[in-house]
Amino acid sequence: MRDDGPKLVLDLAELSFMDSSGLSVLIEAWRLATSEGGGVCLASPQPPVARILRTTGLDRRIKVYPDVDTAILQHPE
Repeated sequence: MRDDGPKLVLDLAELSFMDSSGLSVLIEAWRLATSEGGGVCLASPQPPVARILRTTGLDRRIKVYPDVDTAILQHPE
């Protein structure tokens, strides 16, 4: 498997709501990036969005970091 694909850090700090359409976008971004040998991680979700990520289990598939700087430094994919 390639490991030189796109590595995306999505800053969710300004996002206060997410519905199934938003979740679908995150899943598709993750799927496309990982299929190319890259990865996606999320940074700074507000509590309502973090709750949805936990409830759906998406936080187990896509790593979530407390802020963008931490995500950039620690995102291994």
